[in-house]
Amino acid sequence: MARKKGGNYHSRLAGRRHADTESLVHHRREDQPKPLHTEATLLSAMETAGKEIEDDALRQAMKDCGIGTPATRASIIETLFKRGYMERCKKLLVPTEKGLASIPS
Repeated sequence: MARKKGGNYHSRLAGRRHADTESLVHHRREDQPKPLHTEATLLSAMETAGKEIEDDALRQAMKDCGIGTPATRASIIETLFKRGYMERCKKLLVPTEKGLASIPS
């Protein structure tokens, strides 16, 4: 906590029954979705696939292989475009309805 002359906030409030709450502001925060990928970030995510898997056995199984090989990752992305799972919007890769429907909920 921040300190002021005479000690920290906690020690100043210790002798009081009430704290001044008029200046407190409540900020409602909601979880934000992960940002959309660019081709570069998707290639990187494919290379390191499995890092975010919570199940230890599955994470270890994916640890060294990722998705595809360096030679096939770009063609996998192009196949996703050709089959209508995603489209480009400037530099961002945006999932289509078909792409969203293929993700288990």
